[in-house]
Amino acid sequence: MVQNPSNAPINVRFNNEPKKSRFWLGFFISIIIFLLIGGGIWVYSKYFAHEQSDQTADDNSENENISHSSRDNPNGPYYHSIYLAKSDDGLEWEKTDQLIFDHASVPGAVIKDNILYVYFVDVSEDEDQLSVGVSRDDGETFKKEIVNIEGVKKYDAVDPNPILIDNKIYLFYLGDFMTMAESKDQTFTIYSAVSQDGVNFDHARAIYSANKITTDPDVFETQNDVRMLVSQEKDLTLAIEKTLNDEFIKDDDFSWNQGGVSDTIEIGDAYYTYYCQSGISVATGADKGKLEFLQTVLEEDEGKIYCDPSVVELSDGSYLMFYKVQNISSQDKNNQPTDSSNQN
Repeated sequence: MVQNPSNAPINVRFNNEPKKSRFWLGFFISIIIFLLIGGGIWVYSKYFAHEQSDQTADDNSENENISHSSRDNPNGPYYHSIYLAKSDDGLEWEKTDQLIFDHASVPGAVIKDNILYVYFVDVSEDEDQLSVGVSRDDGETFKKEIVNIEGVKKYDAVDPNPILIDNKIYLFYLGDFMTMAESKDQTFTIYSAVSQDGVNFDHARAIYSANKITTDPDVFETQNDVRMLVSQEKDLTLAIEKTLNDEFIKDDDFSWNQGGVSDTIEIGDAYYTYYCQSGISVATGADKGKLEFLQTVLEEDEGKIYCDPSVVELSDGSYLMFYKVQNISSQDKNNQPTDSSNQN
């Protein structure tokens, strides 16, 4: 043991100085780190967070301002109405002047289990929607229901065309309608969906697409295949599939430029295709891939457009035609018959 010869008190302050230096150094470093972090948070909250908040608010405001109604279009379906005509043979028709639905357009009719379903673009509410009128008395009275297609927004399905296969209603329609307009995507896609009750549909699938205006599917069965006419401006295009599970393939040999927005039904031993062209006319031969004009069946009244025919056969062998009536100026008549292109 080393002795203290003078027995003087030992000064231990020298031995503690390195510890105190390290303490103050750590303290000052902590203060600097705190100031840097605090300053960074202040700069972010003052500038960047504010900008992101403003951008989010702008995005939300923009989404809230998107309209899913076509009421502002003076030629749109808000100013259309659906009327009814009757026939005993599908050629001679009598207008009933019976207003079926107002603020409505593009009717598509089918009968299942003696119940009549008339699908249509419904603009009577705040947002456009696809509705169906259900009649149990051959079109004398209707109860309106909102159509539900699983996974599809109510305003995105237009131009309904229903047919009955295996006692199920297959609904063909132009899809993504409002969404397509908002995204500026110019791919027009026809879809199909299936229903047992005529109101709720599922198994929606794309069946035909084109990069030009393509609207108003008109689907019908023949002995050999399933066919679809679609309107492209004032022309009709034919697509064919072997079964409902195949893709529709365009028939390049088919040509028709005499009118569009058609509906095809088998009457007797012929297929009648009703279409819009200065009124409603009928042609035959769709099952053979070549249409031939037969006659005009509904002539327009002055200042009105008749279009979007849909024909069904009742149990007594007579026929009903549902069609759109639109009040329009003669200048705007040239915009017909492509229906959905005028909706928004």
